[in-house]
Amino acid sequence: MKRKTFMWLLFLLAAGALLAPVQSALADDESDELQIEIKAPLEAADCDVTPQTITVLGLTIDVTGAHFESGDDGDSNDESEGHLSASSEQEEENEGEDEGDVEDDDVPATCADLVVGQTVEVKLAGDLTPLMATEVEQEDDSSEIEIQAPIQAVAPMLGTITLLGLPIDISTADVEGCDDEDDDSSNQGIDPNTLMVGQFVEVELDPNALPDLVAAQVEVKNYGNMVEVEIEDTLGNEVDDLDEDGQPIPSVTVDVSQSVRTTTAVPTSKGTVKMKKTKRTLRFQAQSNGRVVLHGLPTGKARLSATRQVGDSTSKGRASIAVAPNSTTSTVIRLKGSKSKR
Repeated sequence: MKRKTFMWLLFLLAAGALLAPVQSALADDESDELQIEIKAPLEAADCDVTPQTITVLGLTIDVTGAHFESGDDGDSNDESEGHLSASSEQEEENEGEDEGDVEDDDVPATCADLVVGQTVEVKLAGDLTPLMATEVEQEDDSSEIEIQAPIQAVAPMLGTITLLGLPIDISTADVEGCDDEDDDSSNQGIDPNTLMVGQFVEVELDPNALPDLVAAQVEVKNYGNMVEVEIEDTLGNEVDDLDEDGQPIPSVTVDVSQSVRTTTAVPTSKGTVKMKKTKRTLRFQAQSNGRVVLHGLPTGKARLSATRQVGDSTSKGRASIAVAPNSTTSTVIRLKGSKSKR
């Protein structure tokens, strides 16, 4: 009996050792940090009109339905967000339910309390116009200017990326792939030319360059989540399109659609705040001459569609994958010829 007990203990210890790296990888994954937000000086606040709006970095943002916070609430909110991230398994079980009311000990802030010139942190419901804020927090002492959002466009020749409709100069920025939310030393430098539409980035702007938007640092979230997509033609051959000089032709476009969960603060009539979970769809796009490597997809299910255009010939294919945290997922998309119209 004692021998059996001892063997079970050894088994449990071994299982724990095997699971530890997996749990660590899950903890380091940044899929819970995909909140679209801006931190910058407040340029204007129009609180006596409908809808109420503020202006930050030249962007007009509707704040009519936003929850306002003072800088004193920052610590408690950070703890709340950390608790939500740590209890992701419980969130899965209670998906779609409200987190409950969060009491505000200070006098409720309003749009009229905002001070032009002071830094505000604005969380947005999405990255398309009209921009709508879900939370606005005024910070008493902060010189940081940051934008966190999906990349909407990449212009390698100009050295710019576009976030929230704003072209940002990244030609002199440190561009890093971020795969561990707790340790910046694990970030890896990446080629800016490999950035793709849809990647979630955190951009730190140079305050001395304003009003020009010049990035000092760019971090690609979830960079350690890598997906390799092998494209096969209608005959099952690997696609590798080259021109007459043997140079790659960007004939293949891969689009990715992925649904992620976010937590939004919703004001109530009682003066409290209810944390409500919602879903948002992220879309990525990459071009290649065949094989495609994707970085920065959040953990979870993703749908892929590939389109190959060679002359007048178009072929398409689809696939579904489960993106794993801080590891490589591989898939093959077999193309099918498009049907001719009669």
